[in-house]
Amino acid sequence: LIQTVNVFNQIKICVSELVDGIGDITTQMQRLGNEKVQIQDSIQNISAAAQEEAAASQEITATMTEQTSVVGTLEEKAKKLSEDAERLESAILRFQV
Repeated sequence: LIQTVNVFNQIKICVSELVDGIGDITTQMQRLGNEKVQIQDSIQNISAAAQEEAAASQEITATMTEQTSVVGTLEEKAKKLSEDAERLESAILRFQV
């Protein structure tokens, strides 16, 4: 009878340790679940920032392309203005005495 009581006490101790271990595992799983949510939020924030950066880069590229086009147009108009100035100077010289 004493041996049976000792065996049941050992079983009780083992079951108690097992329950404690399961409680620890459950706590750790909850903590990991919370950290997983935080990591997912961080990844979404990084993704959103990357998308905004890509959009800003596209806008900058479009602006630079437009400015290059405007500079080309200005260059053409400056050449035409220079040619017109030369013709005007030639015309003025013809009328000078």
